[in-house]
Amino acid sequence: MRMRAAKELAQTTALGQLMRRHDATVDAFSEKFPELTGEELEGVVSQLRYAGYIERQEREAARIAQDEGLRIPREMSFSLPGLSREMVEKLSFVRPVSLGQASRISGVTPAAISILRMHLRRAS
Repeated sequence: MRMRAAKELAQTTALGQLMRRHDATVDAFSEKFPELTGEELEGVVSQLRYAGYIERQEREAARIAQDEGLRIPREMSFSLPGLSREMVEKLSFVRPVSLGQASRISGVTPAAISILRMHLRRAS
């Protein structure tokens, strides 16, 4: 609760911008937040400093979860424009049931998964 309040306060003031700087030390902010322990203050600074990275990872995790549920029809031909012969062979051999499973096939590239995702979304 104290950490959340401190984070919200910092985000609404110029203090938040200072805390995001990588050259700023946690000790410099201990006077502003005397109610926080050193570890709590370190947590607040880290959350502010890495907020962009955390948001990106959360979006990526949501996309991966969405891919897990994107089903591949059993009768689908993997001979799609843009997929190399090697990708077509790997996908045809394994016959993944979802895009998530296809992404875990050894050697299947992120580009191939993107092509497959685009095709599946267009088809649905």
